[in-house]
Amino acid sequence: MSPLFVITGPSATGKTAVVSALVKLFPEAGHMITTTTRPMRQGEEHGKDYWFMERSEFERAAKADEFIEWVETYGNLYGSSKVRLEDLRAKHPFVFVLLDVRGAHTYFEKVSGMQVIFIKPGNINDLKKRLAERKSSTSPEELERRAKEIKREIELAHEFSTVVTNIDGQLDQTVSEVARIVRETLAKRG
Repeated sequence: MSPLFVITGPSATGKTAVVSALVKLFPEAGHMITTTTRPMRQGEEHGKDYWFMERSEFERAAKADEFIEWVETYGNLYGSSKVRLEDLRAKHPFVFVLLDVRGAHTYFEKVSGMQVIFIKPGNINDLKKRLAERKSSTSPEELERRAKEIKREIELAHEFSTVVTNIDGQLDQTVSEVARIVRETLAKRG
């Protein structure tokens, strides 16, 4: 099976932007898209950003064991389809997966042939600022919960094999570092 590169980190660390850039840099790679019950934000597309699903349909799929992992985060359900991942691994030489920290832990336990890259913020205040900028699509209660979770997730960085710091305003440098790690890992696998 093709290798997986799991990109994880706290909310607002820029991991979505990193994965978007990686998909452009490596057009041969697959990109695992998460299923969610979260409402679609302005500019998002079904099947491109997330697979958006009604809560009842998601719960049915979870009960039928159709997800590798699933979790309720900030009042919404998120999960990774087993069938979609198998399909991506069969069609692509490697696959990028974007997950929250809990999802990355579950993948690590259940999926072989993967490397986890933890995106760590350069400054926790940068994350709080980014979360506040999402105000229009995120409730104040959710912002508060996310801000509390950030510190706990940052403390888990040492549990992952690779940590890359994303300094605010230096996304290109972060993407370059992650791309270097991907290339080196693929070269070692031959």
